[in-house]
Amino acid sequence: SHPFASSNFLGSAYATVARNGEPALAQRMVSHNWGNLFAHTVAAIIADALDTPTFGNIIDRLSFAGLSALRADLEQKGLLTVVYWVCAFCINQHSCICGGFGPEPPVDNTDFKKFDALRRDKVTGCVHPICACSVAKHFNSHPVQCEMNKFDAVMAFLLRHCPSLRQVIVVDVELDVFNRAWVVAELVEARKLGITQRMKVLDEHSLRKAGNVQRIRVENCQAARPEDVEEILAKIDDIPQFNKDLEALIFDDENGLIAGVRQRMRAEDTSSTAPLLTSTLRKLNSNGNLQNPAHWMRRDMWITRDGSLCYFSIKDNKRLVLIPGTALAGAKISQFRGTPLGDYCIRVETSCGTKTGATYTLACESSEDFGTWWEMLVSSANVDRFRPSQTVIDTNRELQAIKLEVRNRRMNINDDSKRTFKGVLWKLVTQGDPRKLNDWVQRDCGLVEDGAFCYWSKKEERSFQYYTHADLRHATTYRVANENVCRPWVFQVCLPSVKGIQQTCGSFAAESEEAREKWMQEFAKFRVTPMPKIS
Repeated sequence: SHPFASSNFLGSAYATVARNGEPALAQRMVSHNWGNLFAHTVAAIIADALDTPTFGNIIDRLSFAGLSALRADLEQKGLLTVVYWVCAFCINQHSCICGGFGPEPPVDNTDFKKFDALRRDKVTGCVHPICACSVAKHFNSHPVQCEMNKFDAVMAFLLRHCPSLRQVIVVDVELDVFNRAWVVAELVEARKLGITQRMKVLDEHSLRKAGNVQRIRVENCQAARPEDVEEILAKIDDIPQFNKDLEALIFDDENGLIAGVRQRMRAEDTSSTAPLLTSTLRKLNSNGNLQNPAHWMRRDMWITRDGSLCYFSIKDNKRLVLIPGTALAGAKISQFRGTPLGDYCIRVETSCGTKTGATYTLACESSEDFGTWWEMLVSSANVDRFRPSQTVIDTNRELQAIKLEVRNRRMNINDDSKRTFKGVLWKLVTQGDPRKLNDWVQRDCGLVEDGAFCYWSKKEERSFQYYTHADLRHATTYRVANENVCRPWVFQVCLPSVKGIQQTCGSFAAESEEAREKWMQEFAKFRVTPMPKIS
């Protein structure tokens, strides 16, 4: 029994008993799954009060050993007076469900196991006792007297009297909250009313699990009573549109609930030095479809000197860290093809094979951008494998930056420049396999009178340089044996090392053996002899 309980409040809601009948206007409304651990629900509420996105670190503080310190912390911050509306406490359960557990499925039915688990104490395993009170019960058949069917009216009332009202969504470890009809209905209603929403998860692993939830359909959601589902569906005019709005509400990479938690967990990039690499990429939304172009968001992204992958959030107007350098080190970097954005996509998998791992999918806008990003990401991922000291790490990244600066020659060139020699070549893409035809790209190439080697980009309708005049002065060309490649008449253009770093050779295939010899002769015209060493 509650210390404030008296005979005046028998058969009343717990909130009425706890406050001795004194009403209070709620400033927060909690949406949660009744099957969740009660300690997790309480921890999530406290995490909201403390303005933290996860509640895992709160659970231990709910023990007898930590409770006093937690209460003192809340009191010191003036948070003990914040009022939360929790349906389990604020709805008078004596007026509805205290006398039973709802219709019991047949024992041999697949639903019985879940039904039986929900009616038992999660700690003791015992069936919860049934209340024997005489309070009249009102369900869907008595819509006026029923207290369980008025969540939308409660939201509107609280918002009208408390404009700063916030909805708190507690995500259970099993993610069953997304399968509860009442909860998804509350989510969409709160968004429609413009109520601020905050989702609380146990930890980062739970957040990643939530991001991988399959498609949610309100018609497939459940409630303790089938009549509740029917009533919720009856209020929805357009179920397909409702489902679309629901998925956007949860998964949208800019304004979704999951994105909100993720962004609040992300640190800001406060670095003051110039990044190693910066350009525009497309990032696949969390839970996005690879084949849907609308799920790829354009981002300004960069890699900092400490190896962190960062991006600019337009929504928050902040420079945020997507993958910290400590997580990118040791990550698995892989290429994949077959998306509407082309073949230059990169997948980054951090902490592979562990529960703390995460996957990020990026798309480059050209083969040249892909080569630049691929090399830098691979470099950052490999740092941890030979980590003797921070000085060595910083030196390695500096050298990689020099390597990329020299290799990335994709400079705009005057289209009116006179070409002294031109023709068709196939270029092997960066990190491509010379034995695979799909890794060779056809280009209209040429050497201009000042000694630069250029190509025509059909996509951007202008010319770019592969190599500058200074590059070709010190470049060497080599023939490649046909048995080592899938295309005949291949030659390589190799630049000298810079500060001990060997540059990646460019591989090109000519249209004939005669054409290859002619290309090599033309390149040789610009090379100085002897070739000086660049330091």
